[in-house]
Amino acid sequence: MAAVVVSSVLCWAAEREREPRDGELMAASLKLGEAMFKACLNGQAREVRRLLFGGADFNHVHEQGLITPLMAASRNGHVEVVDMLLAAEANVN
Repeated sequence: MAAVVVSSVLCWAAEREREPRDGELMAASLKLGEAMFKACLNGQAREVRRLLFGGADFNHVHEQGLITPLMAASRNGHVEVVDMLLAAEANVN
């Protein structure tokens, strides 16, 4: 569901025959990043895969605690999710 947020913003703007505003794209990107973080935190490998293909930011830094999706997945022992993020070249630092 979250992976379609950006394309929904783009479609909505196209219907109105205008370029999407920066704020709209930033808000959509933030929603995707948060969705990626939550999926990694909870070990939802299928959702992580879907979000990766949808262009979600896999290096998104969660605002509370300064933790990335890779950190969240690894701390919770979600090996499959960690492997997916590493394959996508998530930042390990």
